[in-house]
Amino acid sequence: MYWNATKALYHAAKQPKGDVRKCTSKAIDADHQELYRNLFDQYKRQQNSLRVLKESKRRASDVYMAEAGEALSAKKRTKNSPVDTSPTVTPTSDLTGTDTSKELFTDADNNENNRLHQQKLGFDVHGESKLTMAIADLIHSCGLPFSLASHHKFKRVLEFSKFASKKYSPPGRNKVAGELLDLNYEIYQKKMFDGLLKEASVYGISFFGDGATVRKSPLINILASSVHLPVGCLSIVDCSEHLQSDGRKDATYICNLFLPHITKMEQNAPKSTDLVIFDGASNVQKAGLLLEAQFPHLSVIHGAEHVISLFYHDVFRLREFEMLKNFNRLIYRYFGSGSMHSPYAIFSKHSRDHNNGKCIGLIRAADTRMAGHVISMLRTLRLREPLISTISSASFLQGKFKVSKMFCVSSVNLVSVTNIECLLMYTDREKDHRHFEI
Repeated sequence: MYWNATKALYHAAKQPKGDVRKCTSKAIDADHQELYRNLFDQYKRQQNSLRVLKESKRRASDVYMAEAGEALSAKKRTKNSPVDTSPTVTPTSDLTGTDTSKELFTDADNNENNRLHQQKLGFDVHGESKLTMAIADLIHSCGLPFSLASHHKFKRVLEFSKFASKKYSPPGRNKVAGELLDLNYEIYQKKMFDGLLKEASVYGISFFGDGATVRKSPLINILASSVHLPVGCLSIVDCSEHLQSDGRKDATYICNLFLPHITKMEQNAPKSTDLVIFDGASNVQKAGLLLEAQFPHLSVIHGAEHVISLFYHDVFRLREFEMLKNFNRLIYRYFGSGSMHSPYAIFSKHSRDHNNGKCIGLIRAADTRMAGHVISMLRTLRLREPLISTISSASFLQGKFKVSKMFCVSSVNLVSVTNIECLLMYTDREKDHRHFEI
């Protein structure tokens, strides 16, 4: 469809190429002809922007690969013995003074040509097909995302592999997870550090961070932003060891985590750090005051996104909103979580029937996510028809599923109702929830 629309645009705008003839009809008036030219110019600008972006990514990849290759080669050289015992080829002269270096290089060139000639003779006509299937098999077998096949970095791997010799052996998992991971980290950190410092003396640098719990690990992320790099991850600190030694995530501890990074920036661009953004927790706000004492030119502010999150938290403490929140959670648990296999499977079928074969599911809301419950309820209203079809279907009514009693919580009382009763309440009281469709 997209390519046909492009051909129509070429035709109507009377432009060459486009795999279509230019329009010769005079039925298009001047106003519409100008409109088609503007659309065509906009299309060409978009194509040029995409081409420039693709080329910039390729150049950035070339630069990075060159830097990474040089860094790896330098790392290998430092591991070698200080006494180099490898044989070297130097230009020599015979007794008559004739330079024999040309002959040596000529022999090397002949050997290289012979090697390339032998490779050409051994060309496999099915080589490209085998390579394509090998890539697909790798992605399928290892559970990798299908988008990897078209990723520009994977294409760079294939391009560089063309120039590798037959003796090349890819790095093992220990090397990838160790030495190469450290090297890659160092290169990216240096690149990010340079991006943050670019024109930092003019526009300044902002720091921000927050605590997080990922798989029961207490973490604190330290991020920075500048005019040329909107987000740079300086560090993600695991606080487990500190807490195990009877420590606390107090203001002093958090201040000491940020202090080395700010000091490093200030050494390279004095008085460039002008802003630190924290949430409203007392420990991080006190840590901000300690940072202000160390750097008087620095200001600490309260992040607006946390204020909005607290606003939604207060809204859902109201009786009406809290009941809707718990009711929406009940619907998700029964039809969206997948823990109840049969109801989930029936709902998935009706969701596909109502959405052109695509299964659109319910969204699980979290109290810690800003406006997460509102987003979840809007998705539930979006799937109102599939839900009604599900509870009205013969498969659901005849299934005799085990229904556990749930509670609709209000500030007045606790009313014990079943899941099906809640769903009936949902369908019968559509008008009461219509304001959520705004």
